[in-house]
Amino acid sequence: MQLWGLPPALREPIRFHHMPADAPTYGTEAAVAYMADRLSHRYGFGCEATPDEALLDDAVCGSIGVTEEWLAEMDGKAQPLFDVIVKGLH
Repeated sequence: MQLWGLPPALREPIRFHHMPADAPTYGTEAAVAYMADRLSHRYGFGCEATPDEALLDDAVCGSIGVTEEWLAEMDGKAQPLFDVIVKGLH
């Protein structure tokens, strides 16, 4: 990432997206990247979908404001939004 010239504000969250609490400077950004990773697995974006019933039990959810209501809204919007994006790429 450094060779590509990405700034630390991008490198650190990407590097720590599996362990956002260990990010020395950009912890909130790493937590958002972590949640994006969990959601991509939940919805099967770029991988096989895997149910994630324990998502709301994850402390990272609470730290960035993910609520049951927000997650329910995303569950309804994620696939249609993804379909629009994929359609736009073709």
